[in-house]
Amino acid sequence: MSNRGKSIVSNDLHNNQSNTNPEVSVEHPDPFRALFETMEQGVIYQDSAGKIILVNSAAERIIGLTLGQLMGIKIIDPRWKALHEDGSDCPHSKNPSMVALKTGKPVRNKIIGFFNTFRGENRWIRVNSVPLFKNGERKPYQVCTTIDDITDAIKTEEARKTKQRELEVYADLLQHDLRNDLQLTISNIDAAEMFEDHSTDNLMKYLQSIRAASERMTHLLNAIDIVDELRETNIVTMLQNIASRSEEVHTGLKVIIKSNLKTKDVRIPSNHLLTTVFYNLIRNSVRYCGEDVVVSIRIKELDGQFLVRVSDNGSGIPESIRSKLFKKGTSTNGGGLGLYLSKQIMDAYEGTISLDVSEPGEGAAFLLTLPSQ
Repeated sequence: MSNRGKSIVSNDLHNNQSNTNPEVSVEHPDPFRALFETMEQGVIYQDSAGKIILVNSAAERIIGLTLGQLMGIKIIDPRWKALHEDGSDCPHSKNPSMVALKTGKPVRNKIIGFFNTFRGENRWIRVNSVPLFKNGERKPYQVCTTIDDITDAIKTEEARKTKQRELEVYADLLQHDLRNDLQLTISNIDAAEMFEDHSTDNLMKYLQSIRAASERMTHLLNAIDIVDELRETNIVTMLQNIASRSEEVHTGLKVIIKSNLKTKDVRIPSNHLLTTVFYNLIRNSVRYCGEDVVVSIRIKELDGQFLVRVSDNGSGIPESIRSKLFKKGTSTNGGGLGLYLSKQIMDAYEGTISLDVSEPGEGAAFLLTLPSQ
C-alpha cells in the first residue's frame, strides 16, 4: 500500500507540470490526502534543489513551523541547525534528503537533531529519505522524506542509562562506606570492652560514636530505597548536620564552617548521595591527619553557583598521586575508591570537585562547585 501511495502522489506531482509553479501546487486524491494529513509521521517533499514544496500537518508539528513558513525553504538553509546522533554538527551536505538527491539512493533510519523553534528546545527525529524519478531519468527530480519524533524515546533511554550508572555507583559506594563505618564500629566496641575501670564517661563517648556510625550506615542503605527522590536542601544546614554527625563519629574531630552567603535561606537541588561526598572528605582527613583533626569548610556564592572549600590541618596530598587522585584505585594506603566515587557523584550532580592549592598551615584542600536552586 505504501508503494502505491507514493506512486500516486509522485504521478500527481508529475501531472501538474503545466502549472506555473507545478511543484508547489499539489492536489492529493482521496483517500490518500486524508492519510497524508492525519498520519503521525511527518512527510516532507523537496524539489531537486532541496526546496520544500509540500509538508503534512505532522511535519509542521514536529518541526515547529507552519506550511507557510516552510514553503520554499531549503533543508540546507542556515536556519536549520542539524546535529548528528552523537551531538556533533551535521553538515548540510550530510542531511539525508540532500544525500538522497545527490546519490539517487534512499537513506534510511538516520537520527538527526534540530532546534524546534515552537518548543524552544532540541528535538530528535528518525529520518527516511527516498529519491523520486521521472520515467527514463536517472537524476531525482524530488525527494520524499518521512520523519518520526523520537525525542521522548531517546530521553527514556538516557534515563535508563543514567539509572544504570547510578546503580553501579551505589554498589561501589555501599562497599566502600559500609566497610569503613563497620571497621570504626568494631574498633569502638573493642575499645569499650577493654576499659579496665569501666569509666562511664569514656564508655558513653564510644557508645555515641558507635550509634552515630550505625545511623550513617542506615542512612546510606535508606538512600538506595529513595534514589528517585530529589529535594531542595539548605546548603548551610546540610553541612552543619554533616559536621555535627562527623564529630560524633570521630572522637577528637573539630569541623569549622564559615559562610559568606548573604542569606541563610540558600538552597541547592540535592539527593542523599551528595552528603556522602562531604562525609568521605572528612573521613579522609581523620584517617590521614592523626590526632586533633580540624576540618574547615568555607561556603560562598559565585556566578549562580556555590563554592565549598574543604581543608584540614594534615600533611597534605603527596605530589606523586595528585595528578591521578580521582582515578579508581588511587590511595596512599590501598583501597582508593572514595575520591573516585565522589567525583562520579559530583559529575552526575552537575557539580565539580578538584584538589585546591593549600594555604600556609593547611593540609589537603578540595574545592567543590554546586548548582544553586
